[in-house]
Amino acid sequence: MPTFDDVLEEVGGFGVYQKLILFLVCLSSAAFAYLYVGFVFLAVTPDHWCQSPGVSELRENCSWSLEQEKNYTLPLGRSGSSSYSQCERYDVDWNSSSGSCENPLQFVQNGARDLPLTTCQDGWVFENGSPSSIVTEFELVCADAWKLDLTQACLNFGFTLGTIIMGYAADRFGRKSSFLFATFVTSVLGLVVSFLPNYNWFLIFRTLQGLFSKGSWLCAYVFGKNYAPTSCYNMF
Repeated sequence: MPTFDDVLEEVGGFGVYQKLILFLVCLSSAAFAYLYVGFVFLAVTPDHWCQSPGVSELRENCSWSLEQEKNYTLPLGRSGSSSYSQCERYDVDWNSSSGSCENPLQFVQNGARDLPLTTCQDGWVFENGSPSSIVTEFELVCADAWKLDLTQACLNFGFTLGTIIMGYAADRFGRKSSFLFATFVTSVLGLVVSFLPNYNWFLIFRTLQGLFSKGSWLCAYVFGKNYAPTSCYNMF
């Protein structure tokens, strides 16, 4: 019984048309890799520290540099660290403090050692010039840092759903239609995800990205095998 390679050779072999189809299929599947590699850029975590009430006004009035602001208003990290804390701040409202620009903690008898610490209840300040990412957009740092990994978990969950759902859709409606539909939806989701208002919506659309991108890749892989000799796919 003749194999697929025998039939393909009989009708002209792996010609220009087949190579073009395979190239387009591979090109569309390249977006699948971006969902993984792109996370390196989506999840950039720049240097950050707590936003304290009144500090920005105090810095402007006193003409402090950024380093002076940190030195005067930020506690050091725990366990004798020489770097500033990224997850705690002094429990002080600098708007009502009576310190001077040269010694903003003069109202405390023993200086910073007597000041209580609190969490970053007013959010964070991210380093100027740092790239925008989901970390800066949704403040996924400190106690919420675990939510960053959850975004990738949702993507992988979407991959699992895509394997099941789009595999059935390809058998039910055809690989070509399913491939084009999944590719179109993946493209739209890639645009929509840039304008999502909060973290919960990002998780939902991240899952959908995984579902349809995996479906597009699966359909493309099987679709391409119909036009290429076995030797091409043995590489994968």
